[in-house]
This record gives sequence, C-alpha cells and structure tokens, in this order.
Amino acid sequence: MTFTINNPSPQRYCLIWITRFTHIDHHEAGMRSIEEKAATKLGIKPDDFNSVFTRAREDIENQLGSAASSHSRLLYFQRTLEYLGLRSQVVLSLEFEQTYCVTFSRRWNFEKV
Repeated sequence: MTFTINNPSPQRYCLIWITRFTHIDHHEAGMRSIEEKAATKLGIKPDDFNSVFTRAREDIENQLGSAASSHSRLLYFQRTLEYLGLRSQVVLSLEFEQTYCVTFSRRWNFEKV
C-alpha cells in the first residue's frame, strides 16, 4: 500500500511503503518504549503492564464499538493506569502516548519522490 503525504519542504511529497510486517515491528518498538517507561516510573514488569494494557484496550474497544476513538492509544493508556489503581493520570497517559508515537514514527523510512 502506498500513501502520499504533503510535506512543507521543497520536496513536496513523501512516499511511505507500509506493510504489515513493518507496522508490527514499529508497534513492538513503541510498546517496548512504553514498557521501559512504565518500569521506570511505576515499577511494573513489562509482562504485567502488557496484560493490563490488553485488558484496557479490549475494554475501550468494547465500550466505544466502531467509533474512531475506540483506537485511541491515549484512552488505552489512561484506562491501563486506572486499572493499575492510579486514578486519573492525564499527564502520564499523554506522556505514554507521545512516547509510543515518537518511537513508532522514528522508525519510518521516508523517500523523496
């Protein structure tokens, strides 16, 4: 699959080749960065974090159904923190979401067209 994205640089477009393999690779890198941050900030083991995150993601998807927001990592992380007994941790949820997105996006290779 090919996507063309407007780019404000003199090279007006970037070409991104997306495959399921690279998406999974990028996702795993993003989640590893969150696991490390959770271990440092919360003292939780990666397997424990992933278990709670999976439960939170499924809960959000079931609650919101087919709405676009059902795919929001920000909501997944917020619910994960709630399940960990941390109540509303908006700033930490946002930090997790930004860490994931930055790690995910840094792995893309952009080609000038």
